[in-house]
Amino acid sequence: MIATRIAKVVFCGVVAGMALQVLAQQVSPTHDGGAAGTPAHAPSGWGESSVMYSPLLPITHQTPTATQGDGPHDQALSYVRVRTAVLHPQPNLSHATAEYEATMPTYSDEDRRIATALNSPVPAAGFRTDQSSLHDVAAALEGLMHVHVRLDAKALEDAGLDVAEPLISGSSPRGTLRQALRGQLGTVDMDYIIEHGSLLLTTRDAAAEHCIPAIYPLPTDCNPLALREMIPRAVRPTSWSDVGGNGVIEFLPNANALMVSQTEEIHEELLSFIRGTFDTDLQTSVGNEARLQQKAVRIHPIHDPKTLRELEASLVGSCNAMLGANGDPSAKAVAVGGRLLVQSSSRPFQVYATEMIRAIEGVEAVTSESFPRLTNGSLTGPSPFPIGGGMCWVAREVYGATNPRWLDVRRWMLEEAPEWLRNGYALHGQAVAKWLHDRPVAKSCVHAAMELAVSRD
Repeated sequence: MIATRIAKVVFCGVVAGMALQVLAQQVSPTHDGGAAGTPAHAPSGWGESSVMYSPLLPITHQTPTATQGDGPHDQALSYVRVRTAVLHPQPNLSHATAEYEATMPTYSDEDRRIATALNSPVPAAGFRTDQSSLHDVAAALEGLMHVHVRLDAKALEDAGLDVAEPLISGSSPRGTLRQALRGQLGTVDMDYIIEHGSLLLTTRDAAAEHCIPAIYPLPTDCNPLALREMIPRAVRPTSWSDVGGNGVIEFLPNANALMVSQTEEIHEELLSFIRGTFDTDLQTSVGNEARLQQKAVRIHPIHDPKTLRELEASLVGSCNAMLGANGDPSAKAVAVGGRLLVQSSSRPFQVYATEMIRAIEGVEAVTSESFPRLTNGSLTGPSPFPIGGGMCWVAREVYGATNPRWLDVRRWMLEEAPEWLRNGYALHGQAVAKWLHDRPVAKSCVHAAMELAVSRD
């Protein structure tokens, strides 16, 4: 299996590398001066830092004086200097909850009260809306939830919905008020949003434009960068900015969290996805003694032997001192061959212990600085630029922007591809994508090579 995988990677690398070299001779821009692969106007001191920098990678970057063409790949080039930094995020007690929770930092206290009310169960009598107008539904919700409910009159009028006419029929299903309301409104292509201390009933299209930020703590049993790549492929793949949607996701290494901007409906799906996928072996309620007897284990590599011994001796006591009643007195930390095994089925304990270890051991994060090359040859910068943002031209051209498969190619190129291939892709990928645009035969050949590279068989 390993030998087959290596053979595939090498084969794909050779074929893709040869293709890039041949095609780049026809379409790649010429760099004046400097060593091969290095711009003539690279910042002084390039490569002199003790930090390991990657080669210069050209990326798409709009500048005020850059000349833009008509094609999808005709954008100004800039250069990015990428480095790996080890950060030490501080542990956060608010993450150590009995059940995984996301927080909405822009919500007011009244917004949070509405969100809590929506999570309450439907009353035994049900939430009946037989032949109800939207005015009737709003009034019934206000009486049931004791919150302010508004109708988005402009959006409803534009959609041709009369708020006084009977529109919604039938009774709600069992479950939470959130599920019942979304199901009932969905029958007339409507939805709701929480906004300015009230529950706003609006059209589905209007709700899809209303993205709100949320902070999602990192689970204990996943790689944060892998999670950031997984979510856009698993939860509403066409709704993210990488493929033309409105959703945005960013890894916040200093906060042990992801920042996600999405609609309320997609936030609900994302929360359910994370709860059902990660940390499923940890209890979801504090004080469950039966579950505490079934130890879950988290294994953390610790590079320094002295740090490993100190964590083995002090981690359990330190975590329990901070967690108080939410701690786990029966938890254990055992050093085994350069790794620390943390035994506990208490979710608050495992979360806080993981964040303590991240703070001490550090978390690897990728940072970058971009230096746009203007039309007069001068450089501006440095400025932040997300790694990988310019490493997707060919894959997006081959698969199409709406097919999330190109994300698999980008991940492979950044994480597994040989360095020489990655550098060649970065140097000439934008020009090759433009060349491939109206050449279906060449595009199909590149497609086959990419499928071979990312295949897991």
